[in-house]
Amino acid sequence: MLNNYLKVMVVSCLLICKSSSAFILGIGIHPGNNGLSAQDYLKYAQEYGFNSVRTDFFWSRIENRQGIFNDSDYLRTQDYIFSNSISSLGKSALLVLDYGNRIYTPKGYPENQSEISAYVNYASRTAKRYKGKVLYYEIWNEWLQGTGVSKKNKPTADPKIYTELVKQTYKAIKAVDPNAIIMIGSINPNSPSYIKWLNGLINEGILDYCDAISIHTYFAHDAPLVSKTPEGAVSNIDKLEKMLKERSGRDIDLYITEMGYSQTEKDVYSTSDMILQNVAKFMFLAKSRPFIKGIWWYDLINDGDDRTNKEHNFGFLYYDKTPKKTARYIQSISSYMMDDSIMFSSQIIDDKVIVTARNKTTQVSKKFEWVPYGSITESELDSYVNSLSSLTDH
Repeated sequence: MLNNYLKVMVVSCLLICKSSSAFILGIGIHPGNNGLSAQDYLKYAQEYGFNSVRTDFFWSRIENRQGIFNDSDYLRTQDYIFSNSISSLGKSALLVLDYGNRIYTPKGYPENQSEISAYVNYASRTAKRYKGKVLYYEIWNEWLQGTGVSKKNKPTADPKIYTELVKQTYKAIKAVDPNAIIMIGSINPNSPSYIKWLNGLINEGILDYCDAISIHTYFAHDAPLVSKTPEGAVSNIDKLEKMLKERSGRDIDLYITEMGYSQTEKDVYSTSDMILQNVAKFMFLAKSRPFIKGIWWYDLINDGDDRTNKEHNFGFLYYDKTPKKTARYIQSISSYMMDDSIMFSSQIIDDKVIVTARNKTTQVSKKFEWVPYGSITESELDSYVNSLSSLTDH
C-alpha cells in the first residue's frame, strides 16, 4: 500500500514539474459549444501544436444543489479534460473559476461575505477534485467587463470586493494544493479603465494573494488605435510589467490568458493573411519577454458558422474543423516556442523590429525582421520557421 502511494506521489510530482516548466503555448476551448467530445478537444489541440488548454469551470453548471457537484455530462467532460491534459499535451489545463451561481449570488457577482464564502467553497472543492491534475487556476474572468453576468447587473468597480474574493479564494486553494499557480485580474493592458482598476486592486494589497497576473490583450474601446497592432499591444504589456515591478518591488509573472483576432467577412482588416501576420508578430514579441510565461490564444474552434458574427470567428479552426492559416503556423513553430534550449529576444534597430532565436548552448542564431507596423508575407514566415531547424540540429 505504501509503495503504491509513493508511486502515485512520484508520478504526480513528475507531472507537475513537467507541466510547470517551459513556455505555455495554449488555446482556449468551449466544451459543449462545438459538438466535440472531451477527447476531440485534446486531440485537436495536440494536432496543431498547443501544449495546454484553457476552459471555464462554470459554477452555475456544476452546482445546482448546495454543496454538491452535479453528476452531469458537463462535469464528466471537464473531468476528462483536466485529468488528461498533462499526459496528452505536456502541460496542465488552465481552469477558470467563473462566474456566479444563482443559488448563492442572485446578482451574478459575489457582493458580501456570505456570497464570497460560497464562491470560496466552490473553488476549494474544485481544487480538491483536481489536485495533482490541474496546476493553473484563474479567479474569475473579466470582472470589470461583466462577462458571464446578466447585463442588467453591472459589475462593481470597487476594488475592495474583487480583492477580498481573491484573498479568500487564494488562501483556500493554497491550503488544498500549495503547488497551484493562481492567476488573477484578466487585465487588459490596452485599456486605461482596467489599469486604473488594477491600481486600485494593488492599493488593497491584491499582489500578496496571487502568483501571477492574467492579461487579455484585445483592442479596447477606450484604447488608442495603435494598440490594435501587435507592436502596440506588446508595448502596453511592457508598460504594465514596469508598473507592477515599480509598485511591488519585485518581478511579477504575466500570463496572457486570452488574445485573439476575429476573422469576419465584413471587416477588411481581418483577412486570413492579416490575422496570420498579427499572430506571428505577437508570438515573436511575447516569447521575447521573459516575464511572459505563456499565452492561451482565443480560441480553438469557431463558435458558430456565421462569417459576419465577430464572436463566432475567433477560432484557429473553422466551425467545420478545417484549419485556418494561423493553425498551420502554430503547428509549424510550436516546438521552437516550447523548447527551453532556444531563447527569443527582440529589439528595434534602424527602424526595424529584429527578432532573434538563439540556441543557448551552441549560440547558433536566426534573425527575423520587419518594419514596425508593416506587413510580412506568408512566404517570409515560412522561410524563417524552416530556418529554425538549424537551432536544434546536432
